[in-house]
Amino acid sequence: FPPSEYIRNAANVNAAVSKLGGADNYQTKVWWQRRDK
Repeated sequence: FPPSEYIRNAANVNAAVSKLGGADNYQTKVWWQRRDK
């Protein structure tokens, strides 16, 4: 999420990040990503 979203919508961003199963960065895998072969 962009920094501005943390400022404007902190409670919902934190709730969403907790559901990611990791940190809010490019290394966190999400369910729709292709698995590496």
